[in-house]
Amino acid sequence: MEKLILIDGMVLIFRAHYAFVKNPRLTGDGRNVSVEFGFINTLLGVLEKEDPTHIAVAFDTDAPTKRHIEYPAYKAQRSAIPENLITSIPQVYELLEALQIKVFTVDGFEADDIIGTISRCADELDFKTYMVTTDKDFSQLVSEKTYFYKLSAHNEKIEIMGVPEIKDKWQVSRIDQVTDILGLWGDSSDNIPGVTGIGEKTAQKLITQFGSIENLVANTDQLKGKQKENLENETEQALLSKRLATIDRHVPIPVDFDGMKRQLPNLDKLKEIFIDLEFDRLGKRIIGEEFSVNQESSVSTSLRTIKDVKYDYRIADTIETRESLIKKLKSQQAFCLDCETTGLDPKTAKLVGIAFSFKSGTGFYVPIPNTGVNAQSALQEFRPLLEDESIDKVNHNLKFDLAVLKWHGITVRGKLFDTMLAHQLIFPDLRHSLDFLAKTYLSYSPISYSNLTQDSQMDLLQIPIQRIAEYASEDADITWQLYEFFKDLISEKELSRVFYEVECPLVPVLVEIESNGVKLDSQALVSFSSDLKDELFDKETEIYRLAGMQFNIDSPKQLGKVLFDHLKLAESPRKTKTGQYKTDAKVLE
Repeated sequence: MEKLILIDGMVLIFRAHYAFVKNPRLTGDGRNVSVEFGFINTLLGVLEKEDPTHIAVAFDTDAPTKRHIEYPAYKAQRSAIPENLITSIPQVYELLEALQIKVFTVDGFEADDIIGTISRCADELDFKTYMVTTDKDFSQLVSEKTYFYKLSAHNEKIEIMGVPEIKDKWQVSRIDQVTDILGLWGDSSDNIPGVTGIGEKTAQKLITQFGSIENLVANTDQLKGKQKENLENETEQALLSKRLATIDRHVPIPVDFDGMKRQLPNLDKLKEIFIDLEFDRLGKRIIGEEFSVNQESSVSTSLRTIKDVKYDYRIADTIETRESLIKKLKSQQAFCLDCETTGLDPKTAKLVGIAFSFKSGTGFYVPIPNTGVNAQSALQEFRPLLEDESIDKVNHNLKFDLAVLKWHGITVRGKLFDTMLAHQLIFPDLRHSLDFLAKTYLSYSPISYSNLTQDSQMDLLQIPIQRIAEYASEDADITWQLYEFFKDLISEKELSRVFYEVECPLVPVLVEIESNGVKLDSQALVSFSSDLKDELFDKETEIYRLAGMQFNIDSPKQLGKVLFDHLKLAESPRKTKTGQYKTDAKVLE
């Protein structure tokens, strides 16, 4: 018997995205390739484990399906697809093409429908079919030859489910009753409504008794109370929900199994893609140990450093040079500032210097003397400039620098632009460090702090001023270049209002709150605590009265027994995997 693997492509893509959302896999030039990496890694795992003779991958398209037409709210609750995921999909298609794996897409039909159609045709031939997905809806497609190859949502654990396993899991006597369960229960992930008041267990009980939704709604006279009322009022909704949950197994596509035969990959094409995506281990896994992403390739991108660019960074360490710099900054509509400190706590960090930039490739570093009158004098020279409301101030991680200056007696004023906040709004799922942004958007690798301080073995105060000036001026220069890039992007993404009217104005407010602290009325808190204890005691007394017995309210096990064994508040209470009654807020509501 030949073995056919059918993969739900969109499920693997979303699974890969969320697996790396908190720690994305990035290339040297800052591109997020998490989706491509997660997708191909899972795909290779399945191929190596199952060694199929045939394979195909199905994807959804943007075109509406008959489900959307019949029920416009179908999947309407879902958030927009993350931008980095959208940009990764074409790359996934290229990977599949290089692997010479057949891809199916059909406008007006979902990947579920395509897989349902192919598996139906495979059932008529000598194939053992595995449907690779996490979607429980595929349970309805299982047969004696077709299996639900269920991936875990978070790891590589696999559960292969045939007819006996599906019947046991869904508590049905026939596989086609899965759609009846879904019709009554509904499906929040697809926004399928189901019937009010009917959950999974109740749906299973009703289908066990009546066999199908159609038979159930024809015999509601055998039901009682609210359940009877809801089913009679929502008969059409129940039937609609079943139709929405039912996978179409007759998609008009040519099912050519010869075209799904597993083939050797196009190694030249695959090598080119893996070098571009910097998939070194995956390359060695498929192409061989001789593969290396460091091979020369037209698609590889080198990052510039300070050695590769022309720049004009200057030190303003005298009264005359500071006066000249202040004069230049006053004539600008906006400038970037960047504070260099000895620590990360604004309250205790010493201010070593301030860097400024207002033009790409330029930077000025003002060292602040460590102690004495000279330190205050240098800062006071810049106070009118920093507190000038007519000049915009640009920074990366604005809150820290504003807090440092606040603790040194200066309140920065004027319209603010934080490049870190801007990037968080535009691309919330990516990293937001200055180093990452410089590599990603400027193709530039800045001087690292660890190199400057020799992996923190040196304090900033011990480092020659020329080196600090170069490092700080570069930071200010990079931040200015990012500002010029992001300010247009903020406008294009229609984020101007939330950025300029909410996010940036909130920064000095937070700095002010943290600087002032919060005054606590300890006596009022003691009094309030006493009132809460009295109220809690009254609530406990009332609970014991209603229960007719005393028990440990904080014990979920005891609470469950009181509610469901003693008071019998639910006909079929839900239980945990260990057999204990569920008493979480969602259940109790």
